[in-house]
Amino acid sequence: MRRSLRQSLDGVGLAPPSGWRRAAIVALLVLGVALRLRSYLANRSLWYDESFLALNIIDRDFAGLARPLDHNQAAPLGFLWAERLFVNLFGSSEYALRAVPLLAAICALVVFWWLVSMSLPAAGTVLAIAMFSISEPLIRYAVEVKQYSLDVAIAAILWATFTKMKSRLDHDDLGAWALATLLGAATIWVSHPAIFVLGGISIHWLWLRLRRHTWNALLMPASCSFIWVGSFIALYVVSLRFVPAPLQAAWSHGHANAPLVPLAAQDLDRFVDVVWTLSVIPLGHHVVQLVTLGAVVGVVALWRHGHAQLWWFAGTLALVWLASSLGKYPVALRLWLFFAPAIILLVAAGVDEVWRHTRRTFPVLAPIVACLILAYPIFTAANAALWPREHEEIRPLLQKLREHYRDGDCVYLYSRASRAAALYYAKRGIVIPGTVVVGMESADRYQGEADVQTLQGRGRVWVLFSHVRQRPDGLDDEKLFVHLLDRVGVRLGVTRQTGASLYLYDLSRRP
Repeated sequence: MRRSLRQSLDGVGLAPPSGWRRAAIVALLVLGVALRLRSYLANRSLWYDESFLALNIIDRDFAGLARPLDHNQAAPLGFLWAERLFVNLFGSSEYALRAVPLLAAICALVVFWWLVSMSLPAAGTVLAIAMFSISEPLIRYAVEVKQYSLDVAIAAILWATFTKMKSRLDHDDLGAWALATLLGAATIWVSHPAIFVLGGISIHWLWLRLRRHTWNALLMPASCSFIWVGSFIALYVVSLRFVPAPLQAAWSHGHANAPLVPLAAQDLDRFVDVVWTLSVIPLGHHVVQLVTLGAVVGVVALWRHGHAQLWWFAGTLALVWLASSLGKYPVALRLWLFFAPAIILLVAAGVDEVWRHTRRTFPVLAPIVACLILAYPIFTAANAALWPREHEEIRPLLQKLREHYRDGDCVYLYSRASRAAALYYAKRGIVIPGTVVVGMESADRYQGEADVQTLQGRGRVWVLFSHVRQRPDGLDDEKLFVHLLDRVGVRLGVTRQTGASLYLYDLSRRP
């Protein structure tokens, strides 16, 4: 009896995992948590975009975070309030600011396991969790003072919860629909992409009920969707309409958005770029072809087995694509990161489908495909565990400047990017003494020449670079500015860190 039940479950791809597979799942979950904790405990410096958002969180109270943010920043109100709560409880350190993204990333890992265990066979579940655990983008954004890690968690929570409640919702269980309504209305305030995920689910439910040709069947999903839309409208009135104009302009730029219909050759190129971006999201550029192929096979597999998740994913993608084509949601890995659970699930379903059809005739094919997909991400994850990823290590340079500063020295900060990080670390006690000049706000080389003339003759001048712009003529701002300084003064030293550098010049002496 037990054997026949297991064989029956295996026939639909939902057999409970065997002992070794359960052990593999636990090990992979522990590995995923460990990789995220390793990156978190490395405690790298905040880079400029994190610093801008951190300054908003530190300088404002809960009510202030509901107003338009400074420094061209935008983030969900729920995320900002969670960050502010952690700052109130634990201070404004990098650890405190990154705690919410880290906890969201760990939550996403566990919830994703719940989602795939309800959707895929045991072997597919193992592969999906392996990809999710070692995903470099997911590990990277787990320790960013930004909302993108929370976007992934919310998307996974919604898909998993609706998968679990599907049977109850199909039978118009009032409690299930009430929970679905409240969950959706709340998550919209925590994650901006939640509206796309909920929209995809809503479209599917409404379509299924319309096929019954009865108005009573539409009552539950239509009421739920109406409340979700109302929650989104309220969010727009309170927060989204205040997105800074420069950010809106960048989002509406044609090259940053998906084409609605690829009619011209240029549109076709952008269409392909968006597809590649979706394939890059989970595991990076090096396995993009295999991820694309696996996801395509996964779509066929979920369609053949009648999984509702396929239609939820399709609806979500259609809505985010539409928003992008209208200039409201640009194509960027960090903004589309919330779709990573869907892509990984599809790839795992595709590899599992290959295994189903070839395990008797060519049993090594699916394992080879899985190894090829995982090989480079494993190398990347191992490398990041040994040498955690750095971005713009400005903190040690500010500490050195403080230690070696002399009375009368001048400090020159390259652009508002360096200034943002310096302002954050000043709040952490690393205050730059003396005269501070902020320059190079313009990409024009003549701005650099004007700044050098301003500094000339000041004696010892510290010059701090981070987040340096690359120039169309092949030079970046740092190379250009250092070249100009070398012509009018004597370089006394230079210290370099990842993404940042600190120079000391004597501009009272000619070279």
